[in-house]
Amino acid sequence: MKKMLLLFAAGCTLLFTGCSKDDKDGGANLSLNETNISLHHEQTKQLKASEAVTWSSESNFVATVNASGLVEGNHVGKTHIVATKNSDNVKCVVEVTPMYSTFTEPLFDFGASVDQIKSKEKRSFQYAKDNGILFKGGKSSEVAVMYLFENSKMVCSAISISYLYAEEAIKFIAERYQPIVKEGYDYYFVNNDLDKSTMLIAISLDSLDDSMLIMYTEASAKGKALSDGGEMQYENYFREIMNSQMSDN
Repeated sequence: MKKMLLLFAAGCTLLFTGCSKDDKDGGANLSLNETNISLHHEQTKQLKASEAVTWSSESNFVATVNASGLVEGNHVGKTHIVATKNSDNVKCVVEVTPMYSTFTEPLFDFGASVDQIKSKEKRSFQYAKDNGILFKGGKSSEVAVMYLFENSKMVCSAISISYLYAEEAIKFIAERYQPIVKEGYDYYFVNNDLDKSTMLIAISLDSLDDSMLIMYTEASAKGKALSDGGEMQYENYFREIMNSQMSDN
């Protein structure tokens, strides 16, 4: 029994020596000045580590970090900034919060039926035409919300925003989505890094009278248009729905 106790004591000594703060890699001492930070789009905050580390972000779409630990908020969401030294790392939770709530985005339930969209959309149903349905805007910035269907499945949603709120609406989109290209009066965004995106967002400033149109549709594998001229085709159809509704009134 005495021999067993001596072996046990020796094992404990080795265990605690292995976890000592004097360990060469310094992992036991590695810490950050913040464990959670919150910031807005394009805002920055400085992280500091207790030792020299390599910085990285688990999602550059949400937030990036430079070599000195300066974190910049990119798009609304949550991720981790990681400080690494040798085989050890510590993480800081970073949440990018929105500054703008200008409008309520339409549903993104691509593939849903008309009845499913009607049951989920909280704004007042107003009009139906061929393969499109229209709802009355809920907030003061919203003119109308529309959905387009192909083969009885929703393929594109859109919201018409009063030009009085155009600048704010663009900032709303910019803090949530990644810009990829500008063509004339049209601006295109994706909902993640280009190779990971699942949705394309198009803003048309040369659109309906006294309003701008924001359209949402599924992205292709490269986060670009569904087909040549596809978004323009959708835009023209949404214009037709709006014009029909206004003429009927």
